[in-house]
Amino acid sequence: MRRDKLDILRDILMICGRQRARKTEIAYKSNINFTKLSSYLNWLAAHGFLEIEGSFFEITPAGLSLLSSLEEIEP
Repeated sequence: MRRDKLDILRDILMICGRQRARKTEIAYKSNINFTKLSSYLNWLAAHGFLEIEGSFFEITPAGLSLLSSLEEIEP
């Protein structure tokens, strides 16, 4: 079954919500290639849902709110 964009965003936010994560860890745990992952991470960071600290990605309060909303609409 193919995942949609909201599922991928939820997976990325869940991974970063547990603890700070590097891009490699996010790619493997979310099962997405680096090219697509980069675009998702850039979008999330540009909209304030993730913070980039060196090589680590960490969820923001806005990201936690988005994650909560995405989990509510999960089928």
